[in-house]
Amino acid sequence: MVFLHNTTFVISNAEYDWWSAWMKRTYLPVFTDLIPSLVSHLYKIDGASLAQDSVSISCQWLCNSISELSTVDKYTRALCAELSDLKGESCLAFSTLMKEVEL
Repeated sequence: MVFLHNTTFVISNAEYDWWSAWMKRTYLPVFTDLIPSLVSHLYKIDGASLAQDSVSISCQWLCNSISELSTVDKYTRALCAELSDLKGESCLAFSTLMKEVEL
């Protein structure tokens, strides 16, 4: 069974370069250091920005167990709290946890 941890970031255009550097320097390395087998994907969400002066990016982690999903969620919450403290409403984030289903 596969689990997915999705975090959607809503970043003001003025902060996009800073956020991109933060993702590369801080956010992504935490997870590859914790669980080297994790696979991540980043997607720009077209037409879904909350405001015209922002961009929405989805960061998705494919997890092979509830334990991995819990670890990703725990660290995402901490890192996104730090991001909020640093940038306030110019870099927002919210997460969704999902489980694969078969129809």
